[in-house]
Amino acid sequence: MWARGSNGFGCLGDGTNQDSDLPVFIFCPNSAIGIKEVSDISALYSIYPNPAKAILYVKNLKNPFINKLIITDILGRKVIEQTENTQQLTIQNLEKTLYHLFIYCGEKIFTIRFIKE
Repeated sequence: MWARGSNGFGCLGDGTNQDSDLPVFIFCPNSAIGIKEVSDISALYSIYPNPAKAILYVKNLKNPFINKLIITDILGRKVIEQTENTQQLTIQNLEKTLYHLFIYCGEKIFTIRFIKE
């Protein structure tokens, strides 16, 4: 499940009390909330190389337009936001670790993890 918004009581599951404009993943075992998530995002988007050193390429396999790309670190902090040239991201200045790439396409948001080496 994903959540975002006011986080004054630390209830978004990210361990902070800061508001979040980005979705935060919350693990809910055995929940029946009726939300269908995309189980195989690889049918919609491809990123390469993974792990990446300087440039991360985003290939859009099905959808015609990507509104923006956001990269967050493993703590959910936004490190890059890009609305122009959504087919590649320059990541050479990022630290070597695991990141989440949020792909905004219309009203939908998709997430892919990648490693910066």
